[in-house]
Amino acid sequence: MEQRKSRTSGFLVFAVLVNFAMSFVIVGFVVYKAKVLEKEIVHLQTKLSEIEQFEYRKGEDGDFIQRSKRSSKNRGESKTCTSCHSACVKLFGLGSDAKVKVKSNDTEQEVICMRGEKGPQGKEGRRGRRGRPGYVGKPGKRGPAGERGPQGPRGKSGRAFAGNTSKLIEGIEMPQIIKMPPSSLTTMEGRNVSLYCSAKGFPKPIITWFKDGSDLDTDYYDADTGQLTFSSIQFHDRGLYRCEARNFLGSQSATVEIIVQAPPRFVKAPAIYHMAYENWDTTLSCHIFGFPPPVITWTRSFRSLPSGRHFNAGKKLIIRNIQRRDRGPIMCRGDNQLGHVYALIVLVVNPVIKKAYDTVTLQCAAKGSPVPTLEWSKDGVIISTNTTITTDEEVNGKLVISRFDSKLVGCGKPDVPVNGYKIGDNYWAGQLVIFACDSGYHLEGPSNRLCLQDGNWSDTTPTCHRFCDEPAPLANGYIIGEEFWAPRNITFVCKKGYHLRGSSAGICEVNGNWTAETPICEGPEFEHSEVLLNKTEYWELLKEWLAPVFSLPSKWKLCYRATDHGWASSTFHSRCNSKGPTVSFIKVNEFIFGGYTDQSWREFHM
Repeated sequence: MEQRKSRTSGFLVFAVLVNFAMSFVIVGFVVYKAKVLEKEIVHLQTKLSEIEQFEYRKGEDGDFIQRSKRSSKNRGESKTCTSCHSACVKLFGLGSDAKVKVKSNDTEQEVICMRGEKGPQGKEGRRGRRGRPGYVGKPGKRGPAGERGPQGPRGKSGRAFAGNTSKLIEGIEMPQIIKMPPSSLTTMEGRNVSLYCSAKGFPKPIITWFKDGSDLDTDYYDADTGQLTFSSIQFHDRGLYRCEARNFLGSQSATVEIIVQAPPRFVKAPAIYHMAYENWDTTLSCHIFGFPPPVITWTRSFRSLPSGRHFNAGKKLIIRNIQRRDRGPIMCRGDNQLGHVYALIVLVVNPVIKKAYDTVTLQCAAKGSPVPTLEWSKDGVIISTNTTITTDEEVNGKLVISRFDSKLVGCGKPDVPVNGYKIGDNYWAGQLVIFACDSGYHLEGPSNRLCLQDGNWSDTTPTCHRFCDEPAPLANGYIIGEEFWAPRNITFVCKKGYHLRGSSAGICEVNGNWTAETPICEGPEFEHSEVLLNKTEYWELLKEWLAPVFSLPSKWKLCYRATDHGWASSTFHSRCNSKGPTVSFIKVNEFIFGGYTDQSWREFHM
């Protein structure tokens, strides 16, 4: 197909070239022929002039004149002259004089066709067609500006805008969300979730999603359709999401709170065996996570937990004064509305009391790959690496202490924090006491202390601090700090575009009260504004238009009001010129429009 096209194209080019060549030859031939004819005409005119002079000289007696007149009278009747005239006209055009050969009665004769007298002027012909217009000439130099005319009369008042609230100019439309997500969505962890947020407007609005006030990664949503998608949603995806549709006219947004429920699961699985020692206190831990927060229970098969000696602290179970009969499996279980998990912990109770000077034998076994090694230590100091039996997977160790001295080292009764209490009444080496605070107080410091071999308690005595009520959320702002007990402090910060009225910091006092009341975040104040009236809802509507004002002072003074100061531009400039950034408000019926410039106004003269 391509070869056929190339051949056709080549043939057309060749034909055009041949046509140009033939045209050039024909034009050359015509020019040549015209020059030859021109030479012949010149030659004939020369001969004719010679003959006329000769005939004039010969006919002085009037014979020539008579013959010419007679010939002239009969010119229109002579067939020979008629043929001569036709031949002259065809060859040389009207008004030509030339000698030509003509045939008359089959006889070839040479005759002269002479130009006749000039006839009367003919009638005026019809008017010809109008010629093409000429080219436009270059513009001349601009003249000097004229004097400024007098100011015209004031025009009539225009009609108020009464169109659609979303259309300020025909064909341009502010963003309007036409498909909103729900205000709240509760789902289970692991499900696929899609939220839709579509908007109309012109120019086409751009959809952006935010999470907890920060931009959301665009991998989660489609900016064209506004669809937010989670594949196998996780607990950390929970939060407050905001969909915003924006074009240069403004924006509209919608919020949705996503709540992700999670069934109970172990953050870290507890060890199967838990070692405890007779007459000591011990703590079992079971770290279970879920949402809603699971309820954690502790039970024992076929019998109850030690009466009066166990303390259920949610994720922890404290058993005081362990007895040998307390050994055995204990189950921890976490339940919420989505399910439950549980684990068995085998409590092993080792004896610690021996008669004075008896031999004490301690055993230890461990598994691992590669096979671990065993070492014995006392008060952090290695005293033996005795290993008795070793297999391919397990190692057993035994430590024999002869002449065991049961002399006890006492640490004395530890201090108890004010507004708190302790759990545990044994104060000799190896014993542990636990501290807790009364209701309404926060424990700061170690929650337990161990009596050391040197007769001192580990760590320091904890303290209990009074809780203060959690402050209410700050509208149009946020609170920095999450420790609401004495003597902690928190800081109040307003969002961009708002200013704080009240103290920026609060301190929790020992009596449980804050040193200052929760402040208020207020929008900008516009002095004597009859349009805004310092109403927060109006400011919310206009803050998208006046975004640059956010970085400027929050209090503005009035420089011009049309209803009070008149409509003359000179009045406006006299009151507002050179006064820095300006915020403008226009109210038409129920519609309010805003504008902002960071340049000072000045009067411009042409």
